[in-house]
Amino acid sequence: MFGGIAYKAAIANNVDGYASYIRSSNVEDGKVGLNYHLNNNATVDLGYRYFENEGLGFKAKGTSVGVNYKF
Repeated sequence: MFGGIAYKAAIANNVDGYASYIRSSNVEDGKVGLNYHLNNNATVDLGYRYFENEGLGFKAKGTSVGVNYKF
């Protein structure tokens, strides 16, 4: 069973912040970031993510940059 929480809010004009955290008995996943809205369809995303799966002995963490477009 998983449990978690997520939050997204406007921080400034055209900028949203987000955070989420999910946890189970062997998986932990957390992320935080900012979305900058270029227009109604396109955003630039800057984030940080941490993921750990204790059952598989796998950990990953790092930053990300992306461009998103909604059709």
